[in-house]
Amino acid sequence: ALHGAFKEYRAACLDRRELPITPTGLDTEAERARVLELYKDRPFFVQLRRAVVAQILSDCFGHSAFDELVLKPRVWMISRFVDAVFGSMQGVEKLEHSVDMFRDEEVAAAGVPCEGGAREHRPEGEPRPAFS
Repeated sequence: ALHGAFKEYRAACLDRRELPITPTGLDTEAERARVLELYKDRPFFVQLRRAVVAQILSDCFGHSAFDELVLKPRVWMISRFVDAVFGSMQGVEKLEHSVDMFRDEEVAAAGVPCEGGAREHRPEGEPRPAFS
């Protein structure tokens, strides 16, 4: 999921397009706000979280279409589990910083002013906006 999330995140940055915040089945305004607050200033982890939840759902329950009443509790439970795991990981900021550095170099080389947080195109000290 890490490799796929990075490729999708990098491509979205270069194409200047927004990515979804929450996995399918749990896309509500309240959940999006909760995730953005929990992963404030960590846009890559928002995408990694979504990819990990989707991968777990796919691996454990297959690709079949679920009844919404069955899918929603599973997505909610897996999302909270992933949040707990990410919250207990040490070095999360280092991973996000590494992704930023690599992405920023590609963006600068491509000459694309990425609004997703490239440091070269942001005034000094201005916080990096999160993808939404």
